[in-house]
Amino acid sequence: MARGDRYVVPAESGWAVKREVNSRGKKIYGTRREAVNAAREYSANTGGGEVRVMGRNGKVTSSETVEAPKTTHYVLGTNTFSHVAAIEGIVAKKGLQKDLNKLRESSISNEKKRDRLASKYGIKK
Repeated sequence: MARGDRYVVPAESGWAVKREVNSRGKKIYGTRREAVNAAREYSANTGGGEVRVMGRNGKVTSSETVEAPKTTHYVLGTNTFSHVAAIEGIVAKKGLQKDLNKLRESSISNEKKRDRLASKYGIKK
């Protein structure tokens, strides 16, 4: 099993995404489509893998391979960036700090967070 493999399985009140069939799903999604989209995102963000959808009968109803996104840039985590900023004397303006705090609290993907900051501050990919 690859690191990015995910299973979409029926749950009592919707659909769950799991790393292994017999593990507990951490989040329940209202629809199968939402769960499949989340599983694709998880899989892509962890290096790619298989997304398998299980039916209510316990059998695989569909399977697809998800590729890891091809990136040419690197992303620093909050702690690493803080260390580099302190050494280099980088200070974020208050507006950027406010935007970063709002995004940190949101539940959107890191890719969407980067896109929002890039579009607001005129950064080209």
